[in-house]
Amino acid sequence: EIGVRLVGSEMCIRDRVRADTDEDTITVEWYLKVYNRWTSENRASQVNVNLIPTNQYPDVTVKKKRGKAPTIDFCFRAWNRDEGYFGAECKRLKSNNAKLLQEYVDNGLMRFVNGKYSLMCSESAMIGYIQEGTIKDIVDKLKVLLATNTRLEEQLLREVREENPQYKSAHNRKIDNQTITVHHFCLLYTSDAADDTP
Repeated sequence: EIGVRLVGSEMCIRDRVRADTDEDTITVEWYLKVYNRWTSENRASQVNVNLIPTNQYPDVTVKKKRGKAPTIDFCFRAWNRDEGYFGAECKRLKSNNAKLLQEYVDNGLMRFVNGKYSLMCSESAMIGYIQEGTIKDIVDKLKVLLATNTRLEEQLLREVREENPQYKSAHNRKIDNQTITVHHFCLLYTSDAADDTP
């Protein structure tokens, strides 16, 4: 249910995003659309969960003694902070930019695998803002990166029940030796990016 709301909201901001739009700008615009859609349709009561969408959420449960708490791009959290949250980390992707692809893994996915984000949740999400290239090409390149050092239990698989391109992978979380399932949403944001999924 949350995934459908996340992906459905990306269409509303496509005209505001270009190949050079930065990650934070896209995330803020996208968050506002998700929040408006969530609250106007009263999703919290329909799924019978008391969740609220939150942008730039500092996770104090994993804060070290010194420094700031890690801040996830976007999450759905309960009113009671002790109940944890469903987190989403957002990254820009371009098929011919190896640095952005590696950042998606190292500074995105691995934060869930290492327990830095969503420690109290068995599922989370990675949002890929595709600004150049095809979904297939990017997913193929991510599969290669995920096969190395991500404690992979289940490789990126297309979730065929979903209309929009959505994948998932499973990893063994280092901190508690539990499996965390990561849902990968591919959102196309430029005219030169192509949806080539079946």
